[in-house]
Amino acid sequence: MPPDLLRSCACHGRCVLVFGVGLLMACEADHTPLDDSPTDVHTSNERAVYAAVLAQAYGASFYVIRDHTIAYSLDDSGEELASLQTEMPDLPIDMVASFCVRSATPQPLSPDMDLGAPYKLVSDQELQEIFKDLDGWERFNEKFPDAKGEIGFTSVGFSSTEDEALVRWRHQWDWLAGDGGFILLVKVDGVWRVSNMLVTLRS
Repeated sequence: MPPDLLRSCACHGRCVLVFGVGLLMACEADHTPLDDSPTDVHTSNERAVYAAVLAQAYGASFYVIRDHTIAYSLDDSGEELASLQTEMPDLPIDMVASFCVRSATPQPLSPDMDLGAPYKLVSDQELQEIFKDLDGWERFNEKFPDAKGEIGFTSVGFSSTEDEALVRWRHQWDWLAGDGGFILLVKVDGVWRVSNMLVTLRS
């Protein structure tokens, strides 16, 4: 996907990728909740992607995770897409479009996901109560002594062949300590594996 061909991708209910002067793809975002049934291929793959990221990028024994996916929009300037193309030049167009549509609105996460390790889903309200003052991280560590900070994920974008996936994560473990960015995964022999990571946030 040559950089001069991809002009922009904006996720405000619509994801548009422009090649040359022609429109290649426009994806209207569906603001209804994602199907969370056990037979939904996206849901099954999404949970497997989260498990792969946690196991291969963190390898902790316990996690604190936001109870809903993070809504995310690639900025209108295309700067993050340019960074993505530089770091991950072979991103499938359909996967980027899928990521734009699926990450546009927050979706609830299930408390019974198999993520390979125990985890606790926390709501925004619970986190606001924990971090209501400067003792927030001390309070968090007392409440979750085995966790190394809290993690949030966007919904996952998939290629049409369901063998590549793109997700954005955010990880915070102190007031001025955290990171986040994009993770590309590929499915090899039925197993999701982290292929590349682009850190766009670091504090």
